[in-house]
Amino acid sequence: MNVNRRDLASGLIFLAISAVFSLYALNTLPTGSSSRMGPGYFPLAVGGLLGVLAVVIIAKSLVSPRVRIDPWPLRGMFFILIAPLVFVAMIRVAGFALTILTVTLVTAFASRRMTFRLALPLSAGLTAFCVIVFVWGLNLGVPVLPPALNH
Repeated sequence: MNVNRRDLASGLIFLAISAVFSLYALNTLPTGSSSRMGPGYFPLAVGGLLGVLAVVIIAKSLVSPRVRIDPWPLRGMFFILIAPLVFVAMIRVAGFALTILTVTLVTAFASRRMTFRLALPLSAGLTAFCVIVFVWGLNLGVPVLPPALNH
Protein backbone atom coordinates (compact mmCIF):
# COMPACT_ATOMS: atom_id res chain seq x y z
CA MET A 1 0.00 0.00 0.00
CA ASN A 2 1.27 3.46 -0.93
CA VAL A 3 0.95 5.73 2.12
CA ASN A 4 1.99 9.35 2.43
CA ARG A 5 3.76 9.15 5.81
CA ARG A 6 3.90 12.92 6.30
CA ASP A 7 0.11 13.28 6.01
CA LEU A 8 -0.44 10.17 8.10
CA ALA A 9 1.78 11.51 10.89
CA SER A 10 0.04 14.91 10.77
CA GLY A 11 -3.37 13.27 10.91
CA LEU A 12 -2.38 11.11 13.87
CA ILE A 13 -1.01 14.15 15.74
CA PHE A 14 -4.25 16.05 15.10
CA LEU A 15 -6.25 13.02 16.23
CA ALA A 16 -4.27 12.82 19.49
CA ILE A 17 -4.76 16.54 20.20
CA SER A 18 -8.46 16.16 19.38
CA ALA A 19 -8.76 13.28 21.82
CA VAL A 20 -7.07 15.24 24.61
CA PHE A 21 -9.32 18.30 24.14
CA SER A 22 -12.47 16.22 23.84
CA LEU A 23 -11.73 13.94 26.79
CA TYR A 24 -10.76 16.89 28.98
CA ALA A 25 -13.98 18.70 28.11
CA LEU A 26 -16.13 15.62 28.68
CA ASN A 27 -14.52 14.55 31.95
CA THR A 28 -13.90 17.83 33.76
CA LEU A 29 -16.19 20.54 32.40
CA PRO A 30 -19.96 20.75 32.06
CA THR A 31 -20.72 21.00 28.35
CA GLY A 32 -24.33 22.14 28.57
CA SER A 33 -26.37 22.30 25.39
CA SER A 34 -26.38 24.34 22.18
CA SER A 35 -28.81 26.85 23.68
CA ARG A 36 -27.04 27.03 27.08
CA MET A 37 -23.38 26.35 26.44
CA GLY A 38 -21.20 25.40 29.38
CA PRO A 39 -17.44 25.93 29.73
CA GLY A 40 -16.74 22.52 28.18
CA TYR A 41 -18.79 23.11 25.05
CA PHE A 42 -16.14 25.03 23.10
CA PRO A 43 -13.23 22.63 23.83
CA LEU A 44 -15.48 19.72 22.89
CA ALA A 45 -16.53 21.42 19.65
CA VAL A 46 -12.92 22.28 18.75
CA GLY A 47 -11.83 18.74 19.60
CA GLY A 48 -14.60 17.31 17.44
CA LEU A 49 -13.79 19.53 14.47
CA LEU A 50 -10.09 18.73 14.81
CA GLY A 51 -10.98 15.03 14.94
CA VAL A 52 -12.94 15.33 11.69
CA LEU A 53 -10.02 17.16 10.09
CA ALA A 54 -7.66 14.43 11.35
CA VAL A 55 -9.78 11.69 9.79
CA VAL A 56 -9.84 13.56 6.46
CA ILE A 57 -6.05 13.98 6.52
CA ILE A 58 -5.52 10.32 7.41
CA ALA A 59 -7.85 9.23 4.59
CA LYS A 60 -6.01 11.53 2.17
CA SER A 61 -2.70 9.98 3.23
CA LEU A 62 -3.91 6.57 2.11
CA VAL A 63 -4.59 7.67 -1.48
CA SER A 64 -1.94 10.33 -2.10
CA PRO A 65 1.52 9.51 -3.44
CA ARG A 66 4.51 9.07 -1.18
CA VAL A 67 6.44 12.18 -0.23
CA ARG A 68 10.08 12.19 0.74
CA ILE A 69 10.49 13.32 4.34
CA ASP A 70 13.39 15.73 4.73
CA PRO A 71 15.54 15.77 7.85
CA TRP A 72 14.57 18.15 10.62
CA PRO A 73 15.87 21.70 10.16
CA LEU A 74 18.04 21.68 13.29
CA ARG A 75 19.69 25.00 12.45
CA GLY A 76 16.34 26.78 12.22
CA MET A 77 15.03 25.12 15.38
CA PHE A 78 18.16 26.14 17.30
CA PHE A 79 18.02 29.82 16.31
CA ILE A 80 14.26 30.13 16.82
CA LEU A 81 14.33 28.41 20.21
CA ILE A 82 17.34 30.41 21.43
CA ALA A 83 15.77 33.80 20.55
CA PRO A 84 13.43 34.06 23.59
CA LEU A 85 16.32 33.15 25.87
CA VAL A 86 18.43 35.92 24.32
CA PHE A 87 15.53 38.35 24.82
CA VAL A 88 15.12 37.42 28.50
CA ALA A 89 18.85 37.61 29.14
CA MET A 90 19.28 41.02 27.48
CA ILE A 91 16.13 43.11 28.05
CA ARG A 92 17.00 44.48 31.51
CA VAL A 93 20.69 44.96 30.77
CA ALA A 94 20.79 46.14 27.16
CA GLY A 95 17.52 48.02 26.76
CA PHE A 96 14.73 47.45 24.26
CA ALA A 97 16.40 48.59 21.03
CA LEU A 98 19.62 46.60 21.38
CA THR A 99 17.68 43.54 22.56
CA ILE A 100 15.30 43.61 19.58
CA LEU A 101 18.22 44.17 17.20
CA THR A 102 20.08 41.17 18.62
CA VAL A 103 17.04 38.89 18.71
CA THR A 104 16.11 39.67 15.10
CA LEU A 105 19.69 39.05 14.01
CA VAL A 106 19.67 35.70 15.83
CA THR A 107 16.35 34.61 14.32
CA ALA A 108 17.31 35.79 10.85
CA PHE A 109 20.00 33.13 10.72
CA ALA A 110 17.43 30.35 11.11
CA SER A 111 17.37 30.40 7.31
CA ARG A 112 20.38 29.01 5.46
CA ARG A 113 19.94 31.64 2.75
CA MET A 114 20.31 34.60 5.13
CA THR A 115 23.46 36.70 4.93
CA PHE A 116 24.70 39.31 7.37
CA ARG A 117 24.38 41.99 4.67
CA LEU A 118 20.69 41.24 4.37
CA ALA A 119 20.05 40.55 8.06
CA LEU A 120 21.47 43.81 9.39
CA PRO A 121 19.14 46.25 7.56
CA LEU A 122 16.21 43.90 8.16
CA SER A 123 16.96 43.85 11.88
CA ALA A 124 17.53 47.60 12.04
CA GLY A 125 14.20 48.28 10.32
CA LEU A 126 12.34 45.88 12.58
CA THR A 127 14.01 47.42 15.63
CA ALA A 128 12.93 50.93 14.58
CA PHE A 129 9.40 49.68 13.95
CA CYS A 130 9.23 47.96 17.37
CA VAL A 131 10.55 51.04 19.18
CA ILE A 132 8.00 53.27 17.44
CA VAL A 133 5.07 50.93 18.07
CA PHE A 134 5.81 49.49 21.49
CA VAL A 135 7.84 52.14 23.31
CA TRP A 136 6.43 55.35 21.86
CA GLY A 137 3.02 54.24 20.60
CA LEU A 138 1.97 51.87 23.39
CA ASN A 139 4.14 53.39 26.15
CA LEU A 140 5.75 50.08 27.04
CA GLY A 141 7.61 50.60 30.29
CA VAL A 142 11.08 49.52 29.19
CA PRO A 143 14.05 51.75 28.47
CA VAL A 144 14.97 52.09 24.79
CA LEU A 145 18.69 52.32 25.55
CA PRO A 146 20.69 50.38 28.13
CA PRO A 147 19.95 51.68 31.64
CA ALA A 148 23.59 52.75 32.04
CA LEU A 149 23.12 55.26 29.19
CA ASN A 150 19.81 56.65 30.49
CA HIS A 151 21.34 58.51 33.44
